[in-house]
Amino acid sequence: MNDVRIAMLGSGFVAGFYMQGLANVRGQRVVANYSRNAARARAFAKTWSIPEPATDLGELVRRQDIDLYVIALPNEVHLPVSLQLSRARRNQVCTKPLGRTRAEAKAMLAAARKSGAMHGYAETEVFAPCVVKAHQVVAEGGIGKVLWV
Repeated sequence: MNDVRIAMLGSGFVAGFYMQGLANVRGQRVVANYSRNAARARAFAKTWSIPEPATDLGELVRRQDIDLYVIALPNEVHLPVSLQLSRARRNQVCTKPLGRTRAEAKAMLAAARKSGAMHGYAETEVFAPCVVKAHQVVAEGGIGKVLWV
């Protein structure tokens, strides 16, 4: 089975956070990362051993060898980037927030459905080691019987 080839769209804190999460996922390979700033793209690529830093989003979206795009960009560009990916029929996962408003999120979902490509919303906190440990402690009765959350 071939690895899922991922393009990380973003080279800041959020993108780094998702790179940490991907480190424990088998069968994936981040092959490119995008930043609006070339120096940031190169630095991020070096930090995470990503072979291809990029500053041309259109060129990256046109590539046929990328299986999944992770949108880890500033909130105000989630919508236009998601719509661009949907127009190109690209699989995408968006970091939180999905949209800044309900209307943005609905537009993203409608475009993704129309494209036929996969669209997901990433929520890594569920799998963070501290959350997993807390769940284990609660499940084992470490804080008593949970009555309400």
